[in-house]
Formats: sequence, structure tokens, C-alpha cells
Amino acid sequence: MLVRITIPKSDTELSLWLDNANQVGEPGEYIDDVLARYEHCSTKNSIEHDYVMLLLQAAEQGYDDAVDELWALADAEYFESQGLEQLNRDEMIAARAEFTAKKYQLAHKAALVGGEQSLERLIKGYQQLDPATGGQNYMKALGYADFALLTTQNNDFYRKAVWFKQWLSQRMNYDELVQAQVFTESLLIEAAHGSD
Repeated sequence: MLVRITIPKSDTELSLWLDNANQVGEPGEYIDDVLARYEHCSTKNSIEHDYVMLLLQAAEQGYDDAVDELWALADAEYFESQGLEQLNRDEMIAARAEFTAKKYQLAHKAALVGGEQSLERLIKGYQQLDPATGGQNYMKALGYADFALLTTQNNDFYRKAVWFKQWLSQRMNYDELVQAQVFTESLLIEAAHGSD
């Protein structure tokens, strides 16, 4: 018969478990095994929570892969890592909006230094949501697509950016196209100043 060992999940539970184990006379090997497993699990949990913080730190430094992982991160996982699980509905909505804006900001930073994954996230993202307005922003999406065309050395990514540019251009009027061009020029200037 297989006996399933339940490992305590907190120091308080461990203390209660140890008191009970000593009262009922559990063998020392069994207690040592549970203590070793508890220690292993507590280390693992702290590493998992540190994972999101490490991801945020790497994204802050402009690492494209970290930004891409951050965009793929579930809101719930981010909230848990930040200790925000107990927020009420309105606070949760505000925290979600703040997290979304943070992802866009970090993607922008990585895109300016050549982060192609971040550029693609922004091109697609602004077609769905501009965190500043809450609506779509084809002008910014096209601006990032043009920026990609002017800066990438990757043929596959270049073809994607061409497709995005054509698709977006067909859905925009002349004034929006001019605004997108101005936005692209501002991105180029910002990228040039960042490399100084």
C-alpha cells in the first residue's frame, strides 16, 4: 500500500505537524523525510516567485526575450508574484491596466534597441489596445511596422513587417498615414539618442 506524504505549506503548518508527529511517535526517518521535502518545496516556491521579478528586471534592461515572456505571462501569475491576489474588483482592474501599460513600456524600450519580438508585440498589440486610450491605435502599430522595416536585418521579420504595413495602410486615411510617419521618425530619433 502506497502512503502519500502531505507536506506542510507554511512554517505554522510545519510546526503543528511536528508537534503532532512527536505526540503520536512518528519514526525519526519519516520526520526527517518530511523536513527535507518541506525545505526543498520552500526553496522551489521562492524561486518561482523570484522568476517573475527576474523577468521584470531583465525586461527593464531591454532584453527582448524577457519582454516576450512577460507578454506571455498570465495576469494571475503576475498578481500572485506581486502579492496582489486579494485586491477587490476595482483594484484588480486598475492593477491589470497598470501591468498592461508596463508591458507596452518595456516592449517599447526593447524595440528601440532592435528587439524584434518586442516590435511584433507592439505592432499586434496596438491593433487591439492602446493602454493610453483604451482603444485601437493603428497609427502607432503602423509606426512600429515602419520602424521595423527601417531597422531590421532579419528577412523573415522584414516580410512580416511589410505585410503588417500593407494591411494597416489599407485601413487608414491620409492624415493617419502622415501621423504614423511622424511617429516612426520620432522612434528613429529616440533610438538614435538611446545609442549615444
